[in-house]
Amino acid sequence: MNAEDGSLAVRLARWLAVCVFFFAFPLFLINLGIRHAYDRNWNLHAAAVARRTGDILERLRARSEETSFAYRELKRLGERIDASPDPKKAAAALCGMLERAAPGLFEVFVVDHENTVIWPARLPMGVSAYQIRQLCRNMGSDGSGFVNKTFLKKNISLYAYFLSDAPPFLELSAMPIQERVVEVNPTGHHTYFGYWFGRRAGLLVLMNRNALHRWQFQKLLIAQANRKKSGIRFGISRFGASSAASETRGIERRREALAWLEDSSEDAWCIRDNRLYMRLPLDMSWRLWGEAILDVAQRGDVVLARSFALSAMLLLCLSGISFGLFVAGWTVPIALRLRLMVLFTMATGLPLSGLAVIGSDNLQKTRDVLVESGRRQLQESLRAVEGGFIRFGRGYAARMTRLRDECYLPGKAFDVQRFARRLGALSNELQANTPVVIMKSGSMIRPIPLSDHGGERETLLEAIGTELIRRYNRAVGIREEEKEKIVFASLILDDRTALRMMTGVIRARGQVSHLNYGDGDKFMYMNFILNASGGAAGAFFLTWTPRDLAYRYLHENVLHRQRLVAHSRLFAVHDWEKSRTIPGEAHDIPWLKRFVERLRSRRTELYEEIHFDGNRWLVGGIPGRDLAEYSLVQALPLDRLTESVDGLRSDLMWGGALCVLLSLGVAAALARQILQPVAVLTSGVDAMRNGRYKTRLPVLDQDEFGSLTVSFNQALERLEELSTAKAFQERLFPADSLQTGASSVTGICQTATELGGDYFDYFDIGGGRIVILIGDVAGHGAGSALLMAMAKGFVSVESRRDPDPARVLTGLNEMIFTAMSRRLMMSMSYGLLQVETGLLRIANAGHCPPMLVRKGTQAASEIATAFGYPLGTRRNAAYRCEEIRLEPGDRVWFFTDGFPETMGVAGEPIGYPALASIIARVEGADGRSRCRELHRACAAYRAGKPQTDDMTCILLEYRTDA
Repeated sequence: MNAEDGSLAVRLARWLAVCVFFFAFPLFLINLGIRHAYDRNWNLHAAAVARRTGDILERLRARSEETSFAYRELKRLGERIDASPDPKKAAAALCGMLERAAPGLFEVFVVDHENTVIWPARLPMGVSAYQIRQLCRNMGSDGSGFVNKTFLKKNISLYAYFLSDAPPFLELSAMPIQERVVEVNPTGHHTYFGYWFGRRAGLLVLMNRNALHRWQFQKLLIAQANRKKSGIRFGISRFGASSAASETRGIERRREALAWLEDSSEDAWCIRDNRLYMRLPLDMSWRLWGEAILDVAQRGDVVLARSFALSAMLLLCLSGISFGLFVAGWTVPIALRLRLMVLFTMATGLPLSGLAVIGSDNLQKTRDVLVESGRRQLQESLRAVEGGFIRFGRGYAARMTRLRDECYLPGKAFDVQRFARRLGALSNELQANTPVVIMKSGSMIRPIPLSDHGGERETLLEAIGTELIRRYNRAVGIREEEKEKIVFASLILDDRTALRMMTGVIRARGQVSHLNYGDGDKFMYMNFILNASGGAAGAFFLTWTPRDLAYRYLHENVLHRQRLVAHSRLFAVHDWEKSRTIPGEAHDIPWLKRFVERLRSRRTELYEEIHFDGNRWLVGGIPGRDLAEYSLVQALPLDRLTESVDGLRSDLMWGGALCVLLSLGVAAALARQILQPVAVLTSGVDAMRNGRYKTRLPVLDQDEFGSLTVSFNQALERLEELSTAKAFQERLFPADSLQTGASSVTGICQTATELGGDYFDYFDIGGGRIVILIGDVAGHGAGSALLMAMAKGFVSVESRRDPDPARVLTGLNEMIFTAMSRRLMMSMSYGLLQVETGLLRIANAGHCPPMLVRKGTQAASEIATAFGYPLGTRRNAAYRCEEIRLEPGDRVWFFTDGFPETMGVAGEPIGYPALASIIARVEGADGRSRCRELHRACAAYRAGKPQTDDMTCILLEYRTDA
């Protein structure tokens, strides 16, 4: 910079403008951005601590619920007794300790593996060892309730001590009581009943709600949580509690924060003196609260102070250097490239860095929008999983209808026995309950024996089926002898209700529909077996329990639904059976356990951002409605969701305009030197894209652009040569299949590069004879294409004069040595087929031997051919001809070495044995489709790897007119 450029006032003005707009303003924006970043980091830290505190509060409230807490204590007591060497002694010690810790709360009965009472030593009045033994035997091992419900109904007075005589026993018999206790008498002394069985001991427990102290379970869990020293304290307090004169500053601060939360219904938590407070109501008068200490380092006070000091020092340094350049007139020799870099940095870099700080807030807003979009995407996906359960049965219905239709014999006769066998197999595959086939005559066929506990409901289906046949035939106008009307003793229905039910079942025939009857809940498929007159000759049923059908639906659709939302993970968590959770390992995922607990406690849709597997995920969940026993959870990676954020848009518009104005001067200076050669190269690219390879670009200067233009012209020349050779080569190959009589010949060539080296041909030379040629020229380019053309012309003429394969190859070899100035090598296989007799004569010049697939076999074998040197390698090479007799239906495959040398993922070639196996299995509608199938099989073996050599195959399918 020259000091004489302008007056001192002008130079000072320039210096001040540079200092303000290029130094001070960007540094101010950078510090402002750091301040905003730490503010957001502080808010995120507080939100994460609040989320963790809220999770623990919800877990404490959920775990302190009476039934879940009682079962956990019951299970822990049972496991300790079961694991002890002497269960009887352990039961006496542990049950006595429990009675002393909570007098009158629990009444425990301990049995051994034979259901013999080992505690208490003396049973209370009204309880006998026989009652306890019968009660243990009558409980379902899978926790689904009681096994023998009829016995329970008839002998309920026997269990009155445990189950009371007040609750509705029909509902009790259907209660799932695995891993929980159930309420049997809300107001009685025995409020809850539960059981647990281990390998050597089992427990029956009664709990008395009236013996509970206020918040007894909650206080126990809070004491355990406070002992963990996690930085969070928990407690219970009353709403609106008044201050005490002796309370400490910490208690006063907590009381004021909780009071503020009670007055502000919109806020879930608040911060006071670097402490976060959160509360969760227990009832109308009491609340559960948590107090967490925040990490003040997340607020960045030290970093902000250091950043301000560093910015001040940097501003002073830059101002001093710029004063010397703009005012004092320092002269510094700077290379043109460096000047351009400095100019672009000053003109665009510094303003853009400042504008980027402003844009960061807008980016965050855009990110929030994308996160909300992801939440809606998860919501739609989860609701689609929930809603798809009802439509799931259509696939099952189609399979069963197709099975019925396949069992019709000619003349509309129906093979009932075959149908019953296949229906049983399909029932096992679809995990359906016992199928029933009911004929119009009243006979019934059960492909699978009836289970011990399913007879009542399945017998009802038999009665429904017989009545449905009668009603359907009457509806379609087939009058039959009126039989005795079936009385549905298991259903208390009047005639109108029965008619509506029957009409609904008939309308739902051929579909999987939901059916409720008695105390049963089933999904049912029913359809008719029709006779030649269109009437119903029979009916058949399959049923599923909602639990089994829901599990099968989720098992088949979770992975599909997961793929519909890219990169997501979908879980279907069963409420109490781990074996029904999909995928099975989901029960062992810690974050999923915690999320499902919150979801179950809220019983509404829940969406959160969670950190696991080293990434942040957006997790959504809904409690099942149609899938009543499941919680559906889906996780979407936030990194992939927000990776395309480009949210500067309108907020950066003014900054972009400023950058454009500042860089206009540089753009004008460089336009002539850069844009003109770029335009020339662009026109060359357009010519290349449009196939105008004869175009040549002018060289404007002897610089980097000039060298690039020369290289571009050389590339165009090479492309022109390849284009000419490729067009010439494609004319050498036959375009269509050759059909001579009933026999056909088809070939396909798939090159690895723009210009291939494989050659094939086939043509009819008259007299019912077909010539088949396949070869591989060493090298690619115009020379290879010329050799192919010479071979085609020679063979086309010579084969009509003397079609003997050995003599044709000998003459072709001699012609190559005579006519070609440069030695080129070519392998070739020559086949001559006499269509009438099926005689195939083959001569081989160093080429892959053909493979033969005999009719009716599933194996391919090589056709042994005499050894012959490749064409163009030895002048006096001799070739021999081999003969093979083809039978109608035989197939002969000619191919180049690209097929057996196809490389797999592990770097191993496919080889001839594996290729023979593939060829034997190739099928298709015609020869061309079979050739394409062979190419597809080799492409599948490559598993995405690029093709390394040309691949050509010819299929000869020999048939006779007879």
